[in-house]
Amino acid sequence: DRQDLAFSQKLNLAKPALLQEHMKKDWRYYQHCGSKGNVWADLHMTPEERRHLIVTPTVLRGYDQQMRTVAKHLHTEQEQAATRMERIVYERQMRRFRLQEQQASREILEIRSSQRPASHHGMPQYESGAHDARPT
Repeated sequence: DRQDLAFSQKLNLAKPALLQEHMKKDWRYYQHCGSKGNVWADLHMTPEERRHLIVTPTVLRGYDQQMRTVAKHLHTEQEQAATRMERIVYERQMRRFRLQEQQASREILEIRSSQRPASHHGMPQYESGAHDARPT
């Protein structure tokens, strides 16, 4: 075989055509370049009779697990959103309560400030020696 190769090189004969081996058409062959492993995007590239090569039981199990994981994350996000809304409502109620207290104390102060201050001018004067004596 080696001698035949050396002889054909000397004679400058063209190499016989190699037997072409066809590419194995499994899931890698049908994988779309831009899909980055997204099997469902590869389905439109695959002929109907060869789709079983893409959608295998492993893919279906992975899809089921992915859906359960997504559902769990969505449930967690909804719980967090509900907790956040409850906290916001509580803080708003506390702010309203404090504001009402401030308004009530301000009204009391306004009422007190509008009254005349208590002084000795309006009270009856007693004699200087009889502070303890009060009219009856």
